[in-house]
Amino acid sequence: MRPSFLDEAFFSGLGSSNLPIEDAESLPPLCYTDGGFYEFEKEAVFNHEWLCVGRDDQIPNAGDYLAVTVASEPLLVVQGLSRSFGGLHATPFVPSSSDDLERRDA
Repeated sequence: MRPSFLDEAFFSGLGSSNLPIEDAESLPPLCYTDGGFYEFEKEAVFNHEWLCVGRDDQIPNAGDYLAVTVASEPLLVVQGLSRSFGGLHATPFVPSSSDDLERRDA
């Protein structure tokens, strides 16, 4: 289902943002203020590809973890036992306190 803000007025407002820099204008205001657009953008940008949220050397040992937030979603990245590609696991989690967000510094 197509979000309601993706109408003809929205698309016509995008044209001026794709001009040479000296003539370009910003995106339509709803791109900066509309909660529906924010959710649409998060889905379009973050839910279709792998994202780098840290480096392997930040969590060098099996069981080490890194707590990060991507697009308002808290993630816990845990170093696996095998230490090979795929040994990292990221999962959504709900921190119970700020202590849950401490991270290991490499």
